[in-house]
Order: sequence, then C-alpha cells, then structure tokens
Amino acid sequence: MQSSKRKRRIVEIYFILYLAALVFILPDSSFKPGGRNGNDVLGDFESAFTLIPEKSALVCNVIVEPNGYRITKIDSSNVIFYTGDFEDIQFEFTIEEQATNRTVTLRPDKNYSAKYFRVVEIPEKKAAIFYWRPQYLENFNSTYLVKVVATAKSKKAFGGKFPEKFTYKATTQFSLLIVLMNALTGEQTIASGTPQKTNLPLAPKEQQPLQLPTGFGIGKILLSATSPTISQIAYQQWTNTIVGTNINLATDAKVELNVRREPENNGGTAQITQITPEFVVVAGRTPSFGKLMVEVKARRKFDGQEFSTSFTVTPQQIEKPEFPEYVYPGQTINVDPKFPLIQGELKTIIRDGDRICSSSLGGAELTYTPSLSDTGKRLSLERYVNNNLFGQSYTIYVLNFPLPKIVDIVRTSPTTIEIVTQAFGMMNRERNEIVQLELDGNVAEKYLDLRGKLQDLPGSPPSRKQFFQVKPRDPNKPFVFNVVAIDKYGRRSAPRRVVAD
Repeated sequence: MQSSKRKRRIVEIYFILYLAALVFILPDSSFKPGGRNGNDVLGDFESAFTLIPEKSALVCNVIVEPNGYRITKIDSSNVIFYTGDFEDIQFEFTIEEQATNRTVTLRPDKNYSAKYFRVVEIPEKKAAIFYWRPQYLENFNSTYLVKVVATAKSKKAFGGKFPEKFTYKATTQFSLLIVLMNALTGEQTIASGTPQKTNLPLAPKEQQPLQLPTGFGIGKILLSATSPTISQIAYQQWTNTIVGTNINLATDAKVELNVRREPENNGGTAQITQITPEFVVVAGRTPSFGKLMVEVKARRKFDGQEFSTSFTVTPQQIEKPEFPEYVYPGQTINVDPKFPLIQGELKTIIRDGDRICSSSLGGAELTYTPSLSDTGKRLSLERYVNNNLFGQSYTIYVLNFPLPKIVDIVRTSPTTIEIVTQAFGMMNRERNEIVQLELDGNVAEKYLDLRGKLQDLPGSPPSRKQFFQVKPRDPNKPFVFNVVAIDKYGRRSAPRRVVAD
C-alpha cells in the first residue's frame, strides 16, 4: 500500500517594505515646504514651531522558523506632536532604506493604495500619527530612517515690510528596526540582508533547552547612532538610539558611556535611559553653548570584542533678545527676551556685577532706566531657564551724555541778544534742559527764557534746544560778557565770550 505523504509547503511571504517596489506603487510627492504660504521660510527655533516624536525607534520582532518568518511583536505607530499656535500644517514623511538610500514619501492628505505605511493627521491633538505594518516579509534591511518635515503658516501678518504671512518649517526623524529571533536558538540580530531559511525540524518542547544561548552570533560587532548629530534648544531634553549588531546589549555586553563637554561648563548632560537586546537609548540635556560629545562603547563578554560609536549634541541657534546696545542715563531700556516656547522657569535679568538692576519672569518684557550713577558702566543682560544661563550674556553700555553747549549767539536789537543752547538726554523720563545761565560781565543778571521757541530734537540721545534773551546791565558801556549754560544734571557747557558791540 502506497502511503500518502503530505508535502511540506513552504510559505513564501513577501515583505512589501522593499522600498524599491513602493516607489512605483506610491505617487510622487508634490509636497514643497512653504508651498502656498509666504515667501519667507523660518527655521524651528525662530518660530517656536518644533516637532516632537513620541518614540525614537519602532521595533519589529520577527521569529525565524523552519518554514518561514513570523512577526511576534511590533511597535506599529509613532505620534509626532508639534508645538506653537499655527495654521495650515503640512506634513511629509520620507522613508529611507539605509542600505540602498532608496526613499518613498507619504503625506496625510493623500490616499495611497499601499497598506503598509499610513499617516493620519490629528489637528485637535496637534499631532500626526505614522503607522507601519510589515505583514509580508521577503527582503530584510538593517534599518529604515523616517524623516519628518512639516510646514505651517503663522496666524499673524507682519505689516508692510512682510505683507505675506511667514511660513515656518520644522523637522525630526525616527528609525524602523527589524529584529530577527531564531526559534531554535533564541539568538537575535538586527536584520541585515535576506536570512536563509532553515529546514531543521522543531525539537519537541520537552527536549528544548531550558536556557537558550544568548548573544547575536560571533560576527563583528557594529554600533550605529540613529542621529550622528543632534541640534536642540539649550537645556531641553534630547534622545538618541544606538543600534547594535551581533551583540546582545542587554545581557551579553558591557555598555559604557563617555561624555565630553566643550567647554566643560556648558551644562550639557547625557545618560543611558534604556538598554534592550538590540538597542540602547541615550538621553540628556542640551548644552547652553559649545557642544556635547557622547560616545557609546560595547564590549562583548564571551570574546572581549569592542566597538564604539559617537555623536554630538549642540544647542540650536537661538534668537537674540531685542534690546538697545547703547543707552544714556535716564533713557529707559526695553528688553524683549525672545524666549522660544519651552518648558521651565524663565527669567530675564539686567545686572551690574552682583547687583540685579531689574528682572522679569516667564518671558515678560523687561524695563530698566539707568541713573546718572550708571554712567560709563557695562550692564549685563542674561536669560535663564530653570536658573541655568540660556544662551550667552549680552552687554548694554551706559554712555555719558554729551556736555550741554551754547549753539549760537544772535543779536536781535542793539540792546538784546538771544543765546541758543542745547542740552542732551533725559532725566526722570523728561528731556534734560538748561536750567541756569551763568553770566559775567556787562550783562543783566535776569534773563528771559523764551519757552515758546523751545525745540525738542530727536536722536540718540534726544536733545532740547532753548532760547534765552539777555540785555546789558549798563547800556552805556560795551555789551561784552561771558556765559556758561548749566543743565539739570549740573553739567556745564564750555564758556562762551560774547562781544555784542
């Protein structure tokens, strides 16, 4: 009797993540950052429009079985939040196959036929959600990098100089990782190329070893940082993912973190926050200036092989506060701190050495009026986030007012002369002016202040022009005298000799 045998059927499963095919399935993107918006495009910091991903990597665990592959666990979605009060938000997600540099682009407002990637925008939550579902596996690649670009329009026009609304642009990125797990040995590795299927039968459960061997094989260790450079607002939190190949980072490796700050006092920090078999998550605080160099080193326990990778963290260029660089005593300083939209206790101060002249909290405008005693000083303007210096310290110079001066002498009649003076600056928020004429010679002690002719002149510093009428004390003698003008600060002009005859 011929026995019937059931033929083993090899299930061929196709992984549509092969991005070369997707390029033909999905339509070309027509997304152009800034399209249909204003002519000016501003970067993340300048607009306070930033993107914040919920996760730095989405991991898919795949079991390698005798008859194929099976997904056992997957992080299938990532939420991308955006900050700021904007409108007409436009997202673009570009998925890049790291091994071949092939890319495919998705937008929330397009209906694609592919089911393996999907993007949905949630305006009420100020977010977009990225979905992936690699249900069919054929071609494996080490990593996929998803780059996210978003643009937005401001809700505020900027007058005649900028008649169109600004367009703001922000970017972020995260990784897609495929982790292979051998059903027989329990070994795991980041997928790299197409693994060979095995025809070995599965061992009965009672014969399977209780302790599965660990480690990702005996090949060369590789570590790679998802982001080789990170640019973030000073003192804000950052994260980066370090992916390992041929090493179990959680159990069979010694992972070390080396941090170097340049300069040492820039306030940057870094620490390992998560270690899994396939990747390490490093997080910290962005330095206020300079840069932070972070090195992650892994040593495999069974053979001592080491490998390291590094990345840098630098503060994103921050907007300079708005303030006058040169002021005069009595002239009020108005400072707009220009803080970005960040969390924490915000403070702005003007200091003279250890003395705090003025301060404001929460990003509010700061004002200060230097007194005459501040003349010649260099005041410091500083911004703080959680009592840490934010950006650099700026200098405000308090200049000395020019001395008052006698501008002109005008003879209006044989017995009258007009003395024209000019005083500079402010005092108690009012114009400085000449309060006394010091007269010596054949001139009457009493003089007339012609207030109706007074002129306030703009400029830096502002000034006031005044007119005074004087007469001779003895009309029968030559009309000759000396005059000095004295302002509110008690400052004296250069003496002027007047010969009217």
